[in-house]
Amino acid sequence: MSGHILCVKYEMKSNFFFLLKKRRKSMNSVMNVNRFSNFLAAKRKLRPFGLDPKRLHVSDKPKKKFYYEWEDGHRTYFGLMGYEDFLKHRDEARRQRFKTRNHKWAHAPMDSPAWFSYYITW
Repeated sequence: MSGHILCVKYEMKSNFFFLLKKRRKSMNSVMNVNRFSNFLAAKRKLRPFGLDPKRLHVSDKPKKKFYYEWEDGHRTYFGLMGYEDFLKHRDEARRQRFKTRNHKWAHAPMDSPAWFSYYITW
């Protein structure tokens, strides 16, 4: 009888640590993105375009910063992890060089990574 109670205690303890570990992982991913960008500023930049800020998430792909989940379930991943964008460095000269170099992205479809990079992260 006592072995059964010990097993239940262990199972409850392991579930607790699993949930704690899962939460810590999601917090770490936001912290990693914030080394190169600003997650909350990206959410704020979505509103003028009529996009729901609640649909912007930190990417589950290690090489991307964010993804936007559309109503039909389609995800648009954007932002290369490891490089700062305008949301982080706030350097207007770098922003202007990026916009000049990628001026064709201004006419990209709204559901493309190019559009999100051009209008949201830069």
